[in-house]
Amino acid sequence: MGILQTLRSYFSLNNPSTPLNSASLDALSPLGFNNSEVTVLNVLGIPAVSRCCKLIGQTISGLPVEVIGKNDSGIYKLEQHPMLDALKEPNAFSPQGDFFEAVITHLLLRGNSIVKIDRRRDRSVRGLYILDPDEVNIEITKNRNLVYKVHDEVIRDYDILHFKDHTLDGVAGLDKLKLHHNLWKLALENITYAVKYYSNGARPSGVLKTPEVLSDQAYNRLRNSWESRYGGANKGKTAILEGGMTYESIGANPNEASFDSTTNLVQQQVAQVFGVPLYLLGDMSKMTFNNTEQLAIQYVKYTILPVVETMAQELTKKLLTEEEKGQGLKFNFDLNSLLKADTQNRAEYLSKLINAGVLSINDARRIENLPDVDGGDNHFLQVNMMEINKLANNQEQEVEEEGEALAFAGEHVEAPRLATSRASHQQHRARDG
Repeated sequence: MGILQTLRSYFSLNNPSTPLNSASLDALSPLGFNNSEVTVLNVLGIPAVSRCCKLIGQTISGLPVEVIGKNDSGIYKLEQHPMLDALKEPNAFSPQGDFFEAVITHLLLRGNSIVKIDRRRDRSVRGLYILDPDEVNIEITKNRNLVYKVHDEVIRDYDILHFKDHTLDGVAGLDKLKLHHNLWKLALENITYAVKYYSNGARPSGVLKTPEVLSDQAYNRLRNSWESRYGGANKGKTAILEGGMTYESIGANPNEASFDSTTNLVQQQVAQVFGVPLYLLGDMSKMTFNNTEQLAIQYVKYTILPVVETMAQELTKKLLTEEEKGQGLKFNFDLNSLLKADTQNRAEYLSKLINAGVLSINDARRIENLPDVDGGDNHFLQVNMMEINKLANNQEQEVEEEGEALAFAGEHVEAPRLATSRASHQQHRARDG
């Protein structure tokens, strides 16, 4: 008999030789013998874990996926590409949103998300199918090539999309179920304890005490009689005791009755594991009006961006041809929709980019999902700024030009004045003569 089974037998309520005091009752706590297994479904049953996976999965699955390139004119986006159509409908039973959400859930919990690429004879993609990481074995051949074995099937690396989380060898990601096993165990046991406690299974509300030693028959008769008369729906009725028997109530510790501290601890640690701000899990204790936008930007920058960049690299490697990659084409997840601030800040941001010549009016309208306007592709630049040294040279040049203009004007003004003076003098001499 194992240790846990021995303890359960010794501290059984059916054993009259065991004193029912606080010490023995503590040993019966579900935290002492809980056997909750750390499985994918059980861990997803932890509210904070479920929320993190759902939040990150839905955020990424809602992002536009595009194929972009770069030429002398800058970065451009392809309006159509066969692989974009393949991602929009990965297979007959999974739309793009559900597909990527499942991919992200595997990636976050198992550290590996493995997708089989079903190709036609011409190497075009017929469908994409998510595989269970537990059913896939990754091996390195003698030629240093990766192969994926699924039961009896051997799949080459170029027919697999493998998205990895933390990795030590660059081949497989670390399984979060194993990496954070103690955290999941604590969360599961806390939930189990709460359920049993509030269903009156973790600790009885009181004990019956008698100075006599009861036989097994008397003990069982007393227990059955008490539970039938004062248990369940009859709880709270007046008890009638006999034979010197007394009832002692066992009060609940307020700190034990509430599981807030443990639940908050689990929630904080789960948020750290997945990189999700606590306010997105419903904890608003550290929120202020000023830091909301900054926390949202940090979430996109440090949680969403690394994941989508890794996925984009794998999609580019496996779904684009060598010729396309040579042309600089690659997959990209558009994050503009996540980085949009409130209306006022967004308007100021776009206005500054337009005035600096970075964006045209139509570029800004496309960001806001508005149609183009005629003449909106022209770029504008404000010219009321220049370098200080050029400004000094321009001022000196202006002074010189002003002096030359005054000298030129003086020559043309003085001559008429002199002619007028001579004419006046001649008139005076004629009048005097």
